[in-house]
Amino acid sequence: MHLHDTVAQEVLLKIQRRRQTLGPVMGRRTSLMAHYFAQRARVFDAEIRLFLSRHSDAVVVNLGEGLDTQFWRVDNGQLRWIGVDMPDVIRLRQELMPPSDRVTHIPCSVLALDWTEQVPSGAPLLITAQGLFMYFKPGQVIGLLRALGQRYPGHTAIFDTAPWWFVGLSRLKKLRCGEFRVPAMSSSLSPRSLGHLRSQLPAGTSVAHVPAQHSSGPFRLFHRLGHRVPLVGGCIPATVRITFPRAGDTRNGPPLDTTFCHAETP
Repeated sequence: MHLHDTVAQEVLLKIQRRRQTLGPVMGRRTSLMAHYFAQRARVFDAEIRLFLSRHSDAVVVNLGEGLDTQFWRVDNGQLRWIGVDMPDVIRLRQELMPPSDRVTHIPCSVLALDWTEQVPSGAPLLITAQGLFMYFKPGQVIGLLRALGQRYPGHTAIFDTAPWWFVGLSRLKKLRCGEFRVPAMSSSLSPRSLGHLRSQLPAGTSVAHVPAQHSSGPFRLFHRLGHRVPLVGGCIPATVRITFPRAGDTRNGPPLDTTFCHAETP
């Protein structure tokens, strides 16, 4: 699976020229992990494009942005983008990424919530966290989601999770992409666990699993339909969309939706 991403190619060339200052090789492919990361990126791209098709002037906040080049893949010419990450990562982004007057970098911890003070009010808001929440403890994830629900009622958040066995392999230091070893993860969640997640969030919160409808490669059926199989559903990653209840809405939310599908852009 491939992503058409010219900005990422340019950034990779810059990284390769600066290899001695950046440490181990970044970007060298390991087929299975590369496929996983590309599939995840496609799902998030599609979700953002779907949101922008309904709200062309939206604000997207990307938590734990790292060296992601997603803004340039999904930009519709009106999108305002806010990337949040630790100060050293933000400094590296500013050195490597092309500038844009619609991109704002906020150097702080995601958990500190200082970044929320710089998010403009009044515009449709989508908060994304890609490859991040599995490195937080379960209580930290729930606490962050609750805080976001209070600050941004009626808005949407999307994040991905890792199943228990994937977390276990990371703790055993068995996950690699080239020379990069995936750090040990702290929490797991599968599509079969979303009911428990919803029970810990404010009443009226909508929680949905977003399957990879246009997955390709040897695991395409696993990605597309695995959440519907009782034994398999607890062993696959989940991409989760949460819509927080509007202020004053304490009604019970709609039934948990684990079969939601979207029109993913190829």
